[in-house]
Amino acid sequence: MTNEQTAIRTTYFSIIGNTSLALIKGLAGVFGNSYTLIANIKTQNKIFQTETALVIKSVINNCIVANKQN
Repeated sequence: MTNEQTAIRTTYFSIIGNTSLALIKGLAGVFGNSYTLIANIKTQNKIFQTETALVIKSVINNCIVANKQN
């Protein structure tokens, strides 16, 4: 497995983990009437956006490399 594939795989796991944490924190905030936990979802959202951008960049790079090989 190349370094790029490892990075992509790690990013996918991170996206799944961060999404799960955001859902758990959101539910805990709603049921516990804690606005701090609800506000923390915004931070999780920013992390999620960064990870998504990394995945999109990687996919675009793979498409460019594939087109150059053809």
